[in-house]
Amino acid sequence: MIIIGNIGPWEILLIISIVVMHFIYYIPSFLAIIRKRPDILKIFLFNMFLGWTIMGWILALIWSLQKADNNGDGSRSPHNP
Repeated sequence: MIIIGNIGPWEILLIISIVVMHFIYYIPSFLAIIRKRPDILKIFLFNMFLGWTIMGWILALIWSLQKADNNGDGSRSPHNP
């Protein structure tokens, strides 16, 4: 049972801050979904486990913004070097 009667402005600010921070944390995953990347699960897991490091988050962001392979299986077609 949740008691809502005693929530003040600081608690509301805390809840909003947590929601916003989670949204920012998962931006690489959201971008991978929007861009319909074939490796969405890999990007999500990488983001979830290594995104807490700044370098992990930046790498996940770069990975999600890269152009997807044409074949969708990670291999490149012979016509695209």
